Amino acid sequence: MQGRYNLAHLILASVVALVLILLMVVVDAQAQIVFMSRREGRPEIYVMDADGKNLHKLTNNRDNDWWPSWSPDGRRIVFVSERDGNREIYVMDADGGNPQNLTNNPRDDFSPAWLNSPFSVSPTGKKFTMWGRLKQVDR
Repeated sequence: MQGRYNLAHLILASVVALVLILLMVVVDAQAQIVFMSRREGRPEIYVMDADGKNLHKLTNNRDNDWWPSWSPDGRRIVFVSERDGNREIYVMDADGGNPQNLTNNPRDDFSPAWLNSPFSVSPTGKKFTMWGRLKQVDR
């Protein structure tokens, strides 16, 4: 009797593993990479599929755009731009639309990162964007 249970568990575990592997392949096939390139002279933000296909330029202006980073939900991209005269933090939709300046001061802002910590506190459905350097210290 125990042999039947072991065989049933083995078959069930194999089916679950196969489904998970297929799911990972589908997710990976849909993955995109955001990056900065100087292929046209100045730094611009691009996105492409994980296999290198479907390259799209998201920014196109006379100033430099750098350091892109996906939002945790994949709908937005944070980046640094000099389009206002100095380095400012911007966010745009994943398709490059709706760019918005998040910082506006006379000093350079850089190194944007999305905060998605299980220890963070935020209003329901909201994500915070952090910039600058974060340092963790023991208390």
